[in-house]
Amino acid sequence: MGYTHYWTFSKQADIADYSAKMATASAKIKEAYEIVKGDFIHYDLIDNCYEWGLDWDDLELKLASDTCYDKPTFTDEQIIFNGVTPKMGCESFIIETKHHKTWDFCKTYGRPYDIMVCAALLILKDVFCDDFSFESDGNIEQGECGWKLAKEIANMVK
Repeated sequence: MGYTHYWTFSKQADIADYSAKMATASAKIKEAYEIVKGDFIHYDLIDNCYEWGLDWDDLELKLASDTCYDKPTFTDEQIIFNGVTPKMGCESFIIETKHHKTWDFCKTYGRPYDIMVCAALLILKDVFCDDFSFESDGNIEQGECGWKLAKEIANMVK
């Protein structure tokens, strides 16, 4: 089993309210990415660099769409991102209003984009409150760095 995040939206969430909250969450997640991209996380990722098969130059956090070629999507209708290369990401983080799922997951294997997945989950929880919940598996060491940085990032965009 790899390191995976699971989330649930309440079935009772009002669709109009959901769309408005999605717009707010998407804007905050985009803002969080603007904070993180570049060298914000280099020093916290050094220990995992060789485990992921990355070189020092690979540690700049860059996100792409689910195809790994286009830019990530942060709109009122979609939040879609992955690492910019297979070594930087794993499964795409996807939330869409059009194909609203009440339950979904994203396996990250703790790769560098996991920090943005963690930040996105924290932001979604902040925006949707009781209409959103999430959990993660893996061991504490796998997610500790990601969660610590994600909390700092999420707090910057409140």
